[in-house]
Amino acid sequence: MLRMTLSLIVLALTQYLGAENHKIQIMLTNPRTVSTAFEKSMMARGDHKVFHEPWVSSYMYHAGDIDVFSQLPPQELIEAKNYEEVKALIYRYAKQKPVFLKDMIWCMGEKILSDDELLANPHVILTFLIREPALSIESFFLKGLQRMPLDKILEFTRDVFRHEDLVRIAKKYREIRGEWPVIVEAEDICSRPHSAMKAFCQQVGIAYIPQALSWEEGMPEEWKHLASWHLDAADSKGFFVPKRDELKSRFSMVPKEYVSILEEIYQEQKPFYDALQSMKGKE
Repeated sequence: MLRMTLSLIVLALTQYLGAENHKIQIMLTNPRTVSTAFEKSMMARGDHKVFHEPWVSSYMYHAGDIDVFSQLPPQELIEAKNYEEVKALIYRYAKQKPVFLKDMIWCMGEKILSDDELLANPHVILTFLIREPALSIESFFLKGLQRMPLDKILEFTRDVFRHEDLVRIAKKYREIRGEWPVIVEAEDICSRPHSAMKAFCQQVGIAYIPQALSWEEGMPEEWKHLASWHLDAADSKGFFVPKRDELKSRFSMVPKEYVSILEEIYQEQKPFYDALQSMKGKE
């Protein structure tokens, strides 16, 4: 009861102060969930300011972990030194036009969980993009092997998949707002993009633009500091179902000596993914 009362006060203050004039679509996800392709579709609309992983970019730069960058992040993300400063940057853009951003939950899940103002803000809409964890974990590990030492990509793979954080945020969002976040399944977007994107647009309150399901290939300027992770998405022209043999066992593309490690990560993540699936489409 006390939390709900405090949330209503925060909500009233936010509306009174007019923190932003346009909606902010925040898409939270784990790695390798077709999120960069989704972002390209939002860019193709032309009616949103689109941020590419602003919290991750700022966090990694200021943590000194710059070896993952192909070049330095945009200057405005370098100047935004922490979670609150990145949030303030997003809010400033929302005074001018609607904002869409997608980001990885691993770097700021606790910050969002404790940010009652953000979760209560009526201009902010949370969306979770989810994908069957085995597919994401395998893709992330194999992509990382091309770019990082083995010990680092194993550690990184253990650390970045945070379905539990998404579940915790979803529950708090519902407690404050009385509704679940919008939850989008990556496989739905790939296999039936028209109906899945139309449903997403309806849920978040924006116009459905069929033409935005295709786009020009090429690396957007906003992605260039993380270019090596997004080569496939940069070359894409629309959503597609990745080719794979459904009869093959889990992690069949991974060297055998690492399968047990990835299987352990998968078993930790799968129950939380299933919980998120159960929330999909619920009021």
